[in-house]
Amino acid sequence: MDNYGEKTALVNSQRPPVKAGWICLIGAWALFLIPMPGIGVIGWALNLAAFIISIIVMVKGRVGAGVAQMVCALAVSPIIYFIGLGILGHFLWSRPRINHLWV
Repeated sequence: MDNYGEKTALVNSQRPPVKAGWICLIGAWALFLIPMPGIGVIGWALNLAAFIISIIVMVKGRVGAGVAQMVCALAVSPIIYFIGLGILGHFLWSRPRINHLWV
């Protein structure tokens, strides 16, 4: 008997973790936008987890959802990270006052 066919049928019958990938991405993006130094590192760990989950989703047969998650993990996440850095910079450094410019 060939057990290989039974094992692949069991693996392919499992549902791909599409929802888990999106939850990881949204959690990473939320952590990127929190204006606290060091929180972004946790966001990058979640982003890496979402990237790995997107590969698993593609292997399990949901190629479209996996590619969308991978593009978001590789292209959208850095943009949101830099927006979060801008928010952090806004809270950390004070703006020059107009009164001091005319003196």
